[in-house]
Amino acid sequence: MVSASAIPSTSARASRISSIHCILALILLLASALRLIHLGHESLWVDEATTILSARVSLHDLLPTIIRLENMPPLHLVIMNRWVHVFGDSDFSVRFPSAVFGIASVAMMYLLARRMAPAGDGERFGLIAALLLAISRYHIAYSQQARAYSFLVLLCLICCHAFVRLTGEGERRSGWSMATYVISGAALLWTQPFSALALVAINIAYFVAWIAGAARFPLRRWLTLQGIIALLFWPWLNQLFLVMRIGSPWIPMTTVTETALRYADSGPLLVVLVLLAVIGCIRGLLARDWKVLLAVPVDFCIVESIP
Repeated sequence: MVSASAIPSTSARASRISSIHCILALILLLASALRLIHLGHESLWVDEATTILSARVSLHDLLPTIIRLENMPPLHLVIMNRWVHVFGDSDFSVRFPSAVFGIASVAMMYLLARRMAPAGDGERFGLIAALLLAISRYHIAYSQQARAYSFLVLLCLICCHAFVRLTGEGERRSGWSMATYVISGAALLWTQPFSALALVAINIAYFVAWIAGAARFPLRRWLTLQGIIALLFWPWLNQLFLVMRIGSPWIPMTTVTETALRYADSGPLLVVLVLLAVIGCIRGLLARDWKVLLAVPVDFCIVESIP
């Protein structure tokens, strides 16, 4: 028999969950509007034109074309190739997948922040993080380009979320999280080799947690997962070494300060960003919360999308 006191509690909880879902839906609607409005308004720039050149060829000729034009891992361009052959190559059409990846990143940011937040604050942290990403002018701009930038951010968020689940769940019920981590980690590398640094940051977070005794996932199995990711990327290593020997002369050399300024958009905003990052790191370290280190791979993938 259900007590009378339990009925209001259950009703209040259901009402709270419904409110959270409504707020999240509004945030996603806002993110969608900001990324889809004027999506095909601006003309394509040179890198987007390169994407279309690869997307127009047959699947049989796709890999040689990618190697000739960009010499980058082909995952995103394979997706674009199939998309263009079905939906056409108008300016709006070729940018639409990036907008979808950007919108999905907002939802994924909610899930990641909710799981990483202190007990009892998950929903609030998740909604705030999702809103900040939804209105980020930087993220909006790169969700409207026919390149791999928003796809890369989405993969990184998925990988980080799987990692947090793994280290919290231990060996039990971790099969889905292990598969998600491996697939998203390998997909990161097959999208952009520089994302290996994001995986390095995730591994640093794991070993900090392992040393502190906070990682429930066993070390041997963790190392096995990293080996599987490396094996999945093995077929592209020769091309990667070739690119490393050639270099990237079209990418201008910039200092860390210049890159940070471009990321923050202005000096005052950079100061605010640095202060918030320092405060967050200090609070996390004082609370012995190793998850604060996961801000590194997420931020890296966002900064990495600076052309």
